[in-house]
Amino acid sequence: MSIKFRDNFINDLENSHVWFNLEEFADMHNIDGAEIMAIFVKNHRSTTINLNGMFNSSEVYGIYDSDGVLYVRAQEIEGVQAGQALRLDQRLYSVKDARKLQDQVWRIELTANES
Repeated sequence: MSIKFRDNFINDLENSHVWFNLEEFADMHNIDGAEIMAIFVKNHRSTTINLNGMFNSSEVYGIYDSDGVLYVRAQEIEGVQAGQALRLDQRLYSVKDARKLQDQVWRIELTANES
């Protein structure tokens, strides 16, 4: 009998072989006050607003977004929903999307505004 990918995936999640391994991809993160092993892939973007002619200003200002995707084993947290606030490492984010992958891992898209 051959081992299926799903079986290997679940075994890896349960035993922290590769993905949720502190020596590989995962780090300890403070998520809503609890220390949890997770993977956070961060992305920075900026949007510029030209205020030329507004408020007698010729300066260009930027609104900076910080967003990313957080992966957490499903047994670590529950009930994540789009629109809710989530504090990750003392920083407040808004959940854009949250779904479980194979009922084993939360994939949580986060966004935050910076000034």
